[in-house]
Parts: sequence; structure tokens; C-alpha cells
Amino acid sequence: EEQPASPISPLGSSLMISERMIRDYAQANRLRYTILRSFAAAGGDTEAGLPEDLDNSMRLVPNLIAVAAGLRPQVTLQGSNYATRDGTSIRDYIHVEDLADAHIMALNRSIPSDIYNLGTNQGISNHEIIDYVNVKYGPVNVIVGARRPGDPDQLVADASMARQMLGWSAK
Repeated sequence: EEQPASPISPLGSSLMISERMIRDYAQANRLRYTILRSFAAAGGDTEAGLPEDLDNSMRLVPNLIAVAAGLRPQVTLQGSNYATRDGTSIRDYIHVEDLADAHIMALNRSIPSDIYNLGTNQGISNHEIIDYVNVKYGPVNVIVGARRPGDPDQLVADASMARQMLGWSAK
């Protein structure tokens, strides 16, 4: 939360602008705010009738599941030239139910205006996710495509402030 924001992707730039707008509006109107920064959301809530979207997602996890379920023939890995332990990007995947819990906790607490990172504090590489799916469901057809422009090598949250101030941690 305290690191200077210097996004390298269009999404990161948009999120930074949104945060600035929220802070500026809150200051001008003497309002409190809570900004929750999630990292790589994954999963769904099947009990609530909100499963992971396997048809229209551009994200790795639902696409791997779709290939494993026979819903599509292959998944494209976006690059293998990252400066990481296995050459694939590393992300801090967090389940959407954990994100929902954090939002509820933030709404129910009287906390000062601030920004909180939400994550597991652990990064997992795309290659490690593919290996897991291969072991659990059988081999999936993965082809390596071009790296997305502006895609950072690694994004991992330090969620210690969310634990301290909100009493939240990923389950």
C-alpha cells in the first residue's frame, strides 16, 4: 500500500486513476473511503449460482478448467519470457469468496480512510498452475503465445495491513 504507484499496464493505470478520483472526491467532500486492491481473483461461488465463467474468460485458470473439461481444445499461455523462476508470470491468486469477505469486513468496520492490499502473500507461476491442472485432471493442451505488452513479471500482495486493520486474511 505504501509503495509508489507506477503501473506498467493499461489496467494498472486505470486503477490508479480510479483510486486518485476516489481520494480526491473524498477529500473535497469530507468523506471516508476504503480502497481494496485485489490481485488475481479466481473462482466462483457455486452455492450462490455464480460459477467461474468458462465461456468468456480471458484468464488462465478458467481457460485451463475449460480445456480440462473438454469445452475448448487448448489454452494459450501469454508468454514464457518473464524474469521469474520458470519464465512464466507469477500472480497472487485469491478466491472471490475471500474478496467478498474482505468487502463485508471493510463495510462493517469504522476505519480511517485507507488502501488495503488483498491477497495470499504467495505467488504462484502460470507454469505451476498448469502443472497442478495436469496432475489433477490430466494433460491439457497449452500453447505458448506472445507476452502481453505491459504485463509485469510478478504481482504478489502484502496483505498484512488488511489483517491488522480489518481482521481479514485469505482462507
